[in-house]
Amino acid sequence: MDTPYLLYIDAAVRPQSRTRQLCSRYLSVFAQLHPNVQIRRRTLADMQLSPKTAAALERIDALLAQGRTESECFAYAREFAQADRILIGAPYWDFSFPALLKLYIENICMSGITFTYENDRPKGLCRAQRLVYITTAGGSTAGFDLGSEYVCKLCSGLLGISRCRTLAIDMLDIIGTDTAALMENGFLAAERLAHEEQ
Repeated sequence: MDTPYLLYIDAAVRPQSRTRQLCSRYLSVFAQLHPNVQIRRRTLADMQLSPKTAAALERIDALLAQGRTESECFAYAREFAQADRILIGAPYWDFSFPALLKLYIENICMSGITFTYENDRPKGLCRAQRLVYITTAGGSTAGFDLGSEYVCKLCSGLLGISRCRTLAIDMLDIIGTDTAALMENGFLAAERLAHEEQ
């Protein structure tokens, strides 16, 4: 039997990312609670991700038409589909998230691997039933966190992941803000979330 694993998708770019710090706290608690679950980390800034160009789509379509889902170009999609839990850490950029995360999503949304169609409607094929999305922002995200909204709708509407939880810590760079206190609240929230996601 395959070892169960949590797939951690690290979309942070800066070395001292506060989003990454919160993810690390979540993973620390998760690892204590689930010692039998392996943690696989994919740091998007270190990966050679490419957008779906016309040539790439032609190749992908040809491989899928032949049922060749074992091809190396589908490795990220297979890994995502087979994960038991998923954690995405993505800083809040421009009302959304870094472009690297969108490139990753383009690489894992593959018909026949992470989703299919039944009666002209999408049906998710992903094993995971739970995804956690963690983000941080210097300003306010109130009403404009399109990144977490997009990810959660993608999960429920296409990939078959029924539960999506978001942890957002914002206002971290506002003058007069006690940033340390906000981050401490964020760490505690990450710990609670890890406990709740058992």
